[in-house]
Amino acid sequence: AWDRKQGDLSRLVAQAVEGARAEAERRGLLIRAEVSAPAEALFDAGSLRQAVDNVLSNAMKFSPAGSEIQVRLVREGERYQVRVADAGPGIPLAEHQAVFEPFHRLAGTAHTPGTGLGLSIVREVAEQHGGRAYVAPEPRRFGTEVVIELPRDASEERVRAR
Repeated sequence: AWDRKQGDLSRLVAQAVEGARAEAERRGLLIRAEVSAPAEALFDAGSLRQAVDNVLSNAMKFSPAGSEIQVRLVREGERYQVRVADAGPGIPLAEHQAVFEPFHRLAGTAHTPGTGLGLSIVREVAEQHGGRAYVAPEPRRFGTEVVIELPRDASEERVRAR
């Protein structure tokens, strides 16, 4: 059951970042967050927090020690985007869609902890909120940027209709 309520996405994202800081420090990573402006939206806090946590966990798993993870909450028209960029090996373009399938693991990650469910959960949560999740198509020198995109003004009826 989804318990959607009006809330501030910036607060949820900031809490997720704070929750990840100790693990990031343990791994020798820096998390930089840009989430200052209030971002009112209708969302289920528990499921959305899990989605953000999953993306942060992946970013930490695949980033080399000494690197930085950037977390931004931005408004793009009528949508909010939670953007998490890491400095890991990146995801090949051909795999950008497949990584959101349940149990999908990239070649060479067999020794990395995980089940391959994290990003499929992220996609499901985004879609249940009337949004989407994707790997940013913008070219990067290295690393990956995963985007959770949600409508700014999602009425309960519009979300259900999706």
